[in-house]
Amino acid sequence: MVSLPTDLGDTLTVQEAADALGGTYESVWSLVQDGRLPGYRLGGTWCIPRAEFERRALTLSRFVTPRPGTPLRR
Repeated sequence: MVSLPTDLGDTLTVQEAADALGGTYESVWSLVQDGRLPGYRLGGTWCIPRAEFERRALTLSRFVTPRPGTPLRR
């Protein structure tokens, strides 16, 4: 199950999305670059709409490289 922070409003940063999925920043950034996860730049930060992330989280989790030491989900 994906665990999201509750105090972030309507968007997540790439790092917050990676943390929620238990994956690396690079693997989530690659999903944004490929268009599989929508995102937009606000100043120097890439933002991912929270609703879109929540809708796609289970599907996206299989494309994310787990961080070292993170147990694999089945």
